Amino acid sequence: MNSLKVLVNHNISSVSSTLWRTARVCFHRIDLRNHRKIMVVDNAITYCGSQNCADKEFRVKAKYAPWVDAVVRFEGPIARQNQHLFATDWAVYTGEDIGDTGEQPLENGGWLLHSKTLTLDGDITLIGSANMDRRSFDLNFENNILIYDPQLTQTVRTRQQSYIDSADRVSLEAVESWPLSRRLWNNSIAMLGPIL
Repeated sequence: MNSLKVLVNHNISSVSSTLWRTARVCFHRIDLRNHRKIMVVDNAITYCGSQNCADKEFRVKAKYAPWVDAVVRFEGPIARQNQHLFATDWAVYTGEDIGDTGEQPLENGGWLLHSKTLTLDGDITLIGSANMDRRSFDLNFENNILIYDPQLTQTVRTRQQSYIDSADRVSLEAVESWPLSRRLWNNSIAMLGPIL
């Protein structure tokens, strides 16, 4: 029995990310594919690596054998990041929102948060000029510094928490109640963002 039938028999939802639709061929790049290999268990455990989730009938061609992969199991908050990534993919391919990733978006209240900081494990800080977008990663000339310093990281983390504490939580209900004009504006900005 192939993998898709097993999922269907166990009432597990699945969707193809490679549907060939006329509209897709006409209006989207067909050379792009979702190459992520995501598995999240109970929003607490995730796996990341190169191993495909393939039907057991998938056979590696002899000229490529042996096929060597590496996968790492992660536990803790990092699992929510992969859960969010999966939820985003699911929404794109199904039009559904599975919004419960354990996270709730925040929106600052009338001020522009321009700080670009990332802290990791209470020990590591990344700070600099790069935004988390394609323009900064691929086009702009940027400068970021990665620092291992628990004391500095705590200072930055305190600052990050102050941003969180002064922000407003955005509920799914609030987003669903946005008027069409706001949705069109937000989508236009999202679409034009990479070239602005």
